[in-house]
Amino acid sequence: MKTLLTQKRLAAHVMNVGINKVWLDPESLNEIKEAITKSDIKALIKDGVIKKKANVGVKRRAGRIREARKRKGRGRGPGKTKMTPNQKKRDYMIRIRNIRSHIQSMKRNKSITHKQAHKFRRWAKASLIRSRKDLLEKTKQENIK
Repeated sequence: MKTLLTQKRLAAHVMNVGINKVWLDPESLNEIKEAITKSDIKALIKDGVIKKKANVGVKRRAGRIREARKRKGRGRGPGKTKMTPNQKKRDYMIRIRNIRSHIQSMKRNKSITHKQAHKFRRWAKASLIRSRKDLLEKTKQENIK
């Protein structure tokens, strides 16, 4: 049996699609076998023996599910934020300057000693103190001891 690959290739070229997009009518295979020129193929396309398959669109189901999850707040934690090293550095700088200035003001107000201030600065650098609120909690704990 003769394969119809040549006819498929010619039809794909004429219709300007890929080979997989060409549909051949299974009932009129004998007509298609005899078609060996582009003009023969064009005539078969005109008759509806050879057709172009419809394009399959992109499914949006997964995207809609993902969007719904994000609306609920899933997948928005700190591990998912895409930040450049420059942005991370800027965030760190803002946070550490805020904490250090607060430590300095507490030292000036004599609510902590020089040694405590030094210890808190070290903790801030090691990310043991993450915010002003955290600093206030640590100072309360230190004063209780």
